[in-house]
Amino acid sequence: MAAQSKHVFSKILTVTDIRKRLAVPSAIQSSLPPFNGGHTVTFQFLHGTRPWPIRYTIRRKGYKKSVFSGKLWKSFVIYNSLNVGDRFILYIGQGEDDSSYYRVKVGREIHFFGIP
Repeated sequence: MAAQSKHVFSKILTVTDIRKRLAVPSAIQSSLPPFNGGHTVTFQFLHGTRPWPIRYTIRRKGYKKSVFSGKLWKSFVIYNSLNVGDRFILYIGQGEDDSSYYRVKVGREIHFFGIP
């Protein structure tokens, strides 16, 4: 795996993100695996050294909102003890064989004197 990776998006987690689903910005959909005419795809991202399968879905009708959701997302949230206010950061990297891989960092937001 190559050492270089590119920031895709980050988000401060909300109650909905923790309990149900993480909304994925539509502007970054082209950086994620394609749906190929479907509305669901499962892919993996690395958190630390562990690969996590994630269900990535998009609405079938209307506004094409996409989310990480379902049991796989919930398992990631529970295992990593994520809380409201934590920051979720997704990166994309290029492997030595030119394949793409995804990496995630999560952590607590720390504020000094009320400044993020």
